[in-house]
Amino acid sequence: MLFAISVGWFLSIGLMTIYPILLPELRVVYDFDLATAGLLVSGLWVIYGLGQLPAGILSDRLGEGRVMVLSTLAACFAVAFVVYARSLPALFIGTMLVGLGTSLFGTARFTAMNDIFPDNVGVANGIADAAADGGQALLPVAAGFLTAWLGWQYGLGFTIPLLILAAIVLWMFLPARTSAEPSTGEMTSLKRFRSILATLTQPALLNGAIVFTALTAVWMVFMAFYPTYLIEENGLTADQAGLLYGLYFGLGVAIKPVTGVLYDSYGVRRPLFTIISLSAFALVLVPLVEGIVPLVLVTVAASSILAYNPVIISHLTNALPEDVQGSGLGVIRTIAITIGGASPTVFGAVAARGLFDYVFFLLAMLLVAMLIPLFRIPDRY
Repeated sequence: MLFAISVGWFLSIGLMTIYPILLPELRVVYDFDLATAGLLVSGLWVIYGLGQLPAGILSDRLGEGRVMVLSTLAACFAVAFVVYARSLPALFIGTMLVGLGTSLFGTARFTAMNDIFPDNVGVANGIADAAADGGQALLPVAAGFLTAWLGWQYGLGFTIPLLILAAIVLWMFLPARTSAEPSTGEMTSLKRFRSILATLTQPALLNGAIVFTALTAVWMVFMAFYPTYLIEENGLTADQAGLLYGLYFGLGVAIKPVTGVLYDSYGVRRPLFTIISLSAFALVLVPLVEGIVPLVLVTVAASSILAYNPVIISHLTNALPEDVQGSGLGVIRTIAITIGGASPTVFGAVAARGLFDYVFFLLAMLLVAMLIPLFRIPDRY
């Protein structure tokens, strides 16, 4: 079951991180600026974020396994739509469909992990997230080479057969449902919805959601624009930028299981304090260094931001009552990822005004500000 979920998560997240590698080529083909590039990435992630709540409700109602298979197949059809797009509006529509398809996977997989591995959810989430970082490391690099040799359609379209295989693996190894089956009346009642909202106002969840939202925004902006920054501001080639981008995500494969262990051992505060501090330091350095070797070192330090997800998601999942885990986590992820997904549009507009360097300084300041709500979160819930 862990293997099946990891395979699906490898492709689901890896697929969406192909887009930043394609942006320079898409900008040439469709003739749009950095602000529009930010809007395209935001369209992908905002729809992904808005899909988290329906995904949580569907997981509670249909079962986590069924929803993950559905997500993988929907993403497959969406990618095919984008590949055959012939206009900028069609590209935007197809991109949002990719976000919608992949959005169904995330909430279902987190609640399934909590059901399957109740005593080691941090480690399990760390392993699955490491698989996702493997996808983010390998798929964009493959996409970069295919785009350079054959065109951007091949750089995205090669994921179609992989998604079909992932759906088969999920269907074979994962049960249709991992949680208890609620009644239809419970799922649709106004009382249940009010219960979810009341639960989310608890300090442990509220402060955790604030930290999760900010870290998600920083991750999305960095992910969206780092390759473009390396190419346009540091003069790297697309292949060099793709390799650094792959290194960034590849390091997450090693980092995330470790942070999962740290969460299980120490709770949420100490791991996140280390992650936030190191990430903020790296972001400040990005505009200040030049040359391949310094950029490699900065990329290594910046990869620490990738480790936040197993820690904060494990905390939020554990803090939610079992009867509203899917829906409650869906609400939190919807808010966090929607706000985070809109961030590339805002920071893309800043970059388009000739202030690309300041994007990284602002991100570092946002991270430092998150230390305040972090220390209001209990280590254990």
